[in-house]
Amino acid sequence: MKAVLISIRPEWCLLILLLKKFLEIRKTRPKIDGPFKCYIYCTKNKQFFNCGGMRLSNEDLYRLPNGEIKCGCSVELMSYGDDEYDENNFLNGKIIGEFICDGIISHCEMANADIAEQQGCIKREELLKYSNGKELFGWHISNLKIYDKPKELYEFYRKCEKLKCEVCEHLKYQRVNSSEYDYDCEYVNGHIPITRAPQSWCYVEEVRNDD
Repeated sequence: MKAVLISIRPEWCLLILLLKKFLEIRKTRPKIDGPFKCYIYCTKNKQFFNCGGMRLSNEDLYRLPNGEIKCGCSVELMSYGDDEYDENNFLNGKIIGEFICDGIISHCEMANADIAEQQGCIKREELLKYSNGKELFGWHISNLKIYDKPKELYEFYRKCEKLKCEVCEHLKYQRVNSSEYDYDCEYVNGHIPITRAPQSWCYVEEVRNDD
């Protein structure tokens, strides 16, 4: 089953996890018929963090010992000290959950701006600025599932279409016999693990060993 891996900033991830945001606003949409699964990738913190006596950045998403998830933009988590927080509990750079997109609303910058504001938690002026004159789509979020253990990018893969094998980094030059060499793909059945998060979203195959 084809699915989508979507990159979402921590502050938006938090609103989704708190069931306050039900539309993800994008400039494009997948070409998939019917409902489809979306895996949520929480974007990386661009700054290095230190777990002792530092301040959480707005780009930090963190799971508390009681399982509660907070973002650095939350006032109550802006400061901490004495190694109170565990580096392994930061959720940045990981797939933290999934949802079913059961519908897509078009023209979120104009005709459906009211719905986009309310369900997407975004102001009208921000919608217009983001659209820059282009159509915006609202991906409706349903059946949200948060992972107890976040997943890594390499647990997902894309299916190779074998369109540009001659320049593909995964194509290896190897020996066939004593006098012949040939190229061969290093991945079975053309299933290539994801190693880099998409800037917005990308197609992926179902996650391996999904729980």
